[in-house]
Amino acid sequence: MTTRAELADQLAALAEAEFERQRAQVAALPEGAQTLLLIEGCRVADLHHVVQVMSKTPDYYLSDFEFTVMMRGWNAFLALLLPYVGRLKGIPTQESTPEFRRVILAILMGLGSATMMRENAEMVRHGMTECSIEDDVVTFRMSDRCAIDHYLDRLEDDKLRQLEDSMPGDSIFSKLIADNKIENLDERLRALVFPWKPNDKVTMTGYGAAPDIDQYFLALVGEHLDDSINDAGIHPDTRLGTITGRDLQRVVFLTMSFYLKHIEFVRVARKHYPEINVPMSLTIWKTRDDFIESIATFTRMPEKTVSAVVDLMTVRSVHASYFRGEVTPFVPLLIEVADNYLLSPISSIFRNPFHGIRMLHEAFDSKAATNLLAHRERWMIAELYGLFQGDRYICMQGPTRLRRNGKLVTDIDAAVLDTISGELALFQLKWQDFNSNDVAKQRSKARNFVDKVDAWALAVEGWISEFGMDVLVQAMRMGRVSVTLPVRLFAIGRSAARFQSYGCVSQVESLAPATWRQFMRLRHEVGPSDNVPRDLHAAILAERTTPVKLKPVRQEVPLGNRTVVFENLWNEYEEDEPPTGEQPEA
Repeated sequence: MTTRAELADQLAALAEAEFERQRAQVAALPEGAQTLLLIEGCRVADLHHVVQVMSKTPDYYLSDFEFTVMMRGWNAFLALLLPYVGRLKGIPTQESTPEFRRVILAILMGLGSATMMRENAEMVRHGMTECSIEDDVVTFRMSDRCAIDHYLDRLEDDKLRQLEDSMPGDSIFSKLIADNKIENLDERLRALVFPWKPNDKVTMTGYGAAPDIDQYFLALVGEHLDDSINDAGIHPDTRLGTITGRDLQRVVFLTMSFYLKHIEFVRVARKHYPEINVPMSLTIWKTRDDFIESIATFTRMPEKTVSAVVDLMTVRSVHASYFRGEVTPFVPLLIEVADNYLLSPISSIFRNPFHGIRMLHEAFDSKAATNLLAHRERWMIAELYGLFQGDRYICMQGPTRLRRNGKLVTDIDAAVLDTISGELALFQLKWQDFNSNDVAKQRSKARNFVDKVDAWALAVEGWISEFGMDVLVQAMRMGRVSVTLPVRLFAIGRSAARFQSYGCVSQVESLAPATWRQFMRLRHEVGPSDNVPRDLHAAILAERTTPVKLKPVRQEVPLGNRTVVFENLWNEYEEDEPPTGEQPEA
């Protein structure tokens, strides 16, 4: 009988065979053809991202599933082609044609199918997915334990956003957008746009500039910038090589506004100049020197600093190994495709570019992870205490170390006393990065999270049982306050906290694990109750294993001479859940 590990190895071998087939084809191409393929791949990704997110143009539209398969092939596509690029002295201007784009799309879809096979092989290995092979059909099904909580943490972004949208008041950026709104935007863009012909065969989009239009697109991008930075965990004071997180934020912010403005100019140009080549117009290039000069002029940052930031934002041939090993799609803001020439995939703005920049930086800088962690605990504590403002709450100032006979037992990251109910909430804060789709890495992080927060909870309960509440309050330097039992224990994971799908379940019943966004949402929903710690604790435990209502959508993809079937790994949510379908990401 085939073991789970043997089956996973067999499936991984099928995926690897497809990667190697594509690698051999790329290696056989003449010098320079690989660069053309990479440029055209960016055009295909840019075109379909714009269509998928902004326009739904029938001519180019892919289903959600097809789009996901295409993007699952993106990292493998870069891994195959990056080793060959950067050798040219300029940018080839071969016309982008429907036939060429279909070839590229087929390559991406094939690599995407192989990547999904690779991902699901690891899910089989760890018991998250079940698989059967009959003749030339490979069928995957979600395991029962995966159905309980695999989606829950991934829905918290949508749930919190829906709550925030329903709350009164405007954000700073919504006011800024309103202040900079251009009523006749299309007319203004139309007056600045013109057809540009780099050669006799191709017509692309050219346009002029206007300061008020620049300000408007800066405001649009800025509305979501804080969320993107917070998600990636890049504090403004973080050291990233020779620059800071603040330097990176400013340059990425400006670059994203350039890209969004560019998309809108192409949209308007297409209406008035049907002869323009849309894919070639969307994906543009620039010299590195000109780009650095334009950023430095706009931001008044030193060119040396801008140059270092641009280096951090740029993917080069030396980064091919990262894309071969990481399955999470990363569309970089800049790709060096020739000497001093940078390609600008505008689809990078439809995903959080800070995630990819951080993950790439961590892969090539041994100090990156340590530097990124340096500010995160204080950052998270400040955000947590921001949810408990006013005279009703007393917040512990600084972490507290609990000792026994002079030896450290454990520590408490944060604590909040509700003076009305007298109940005390103690917090263990974990900022782990769960943005990779690598199942083995995620399972290891899940086990680490559960083991550590369980050990913390048991240590805290044991210490309180031994020394009592009065000694705890004294250790936390919270003044003369009266505390009633029980103490409420919370473990807050920045992006994930429920791991039954990975086979990792907390064994401490008194501990309430939650993601940061889940905790923020429930804090608003609980509101000013008569006992906030108790009600928050109960609300989190109630959602701990609440299954998501899913409607399976059977999907299949070809892989070589086989058909791969996903019976219930691609799902639509029921009406009371966000109405989007997805394959579960590890």
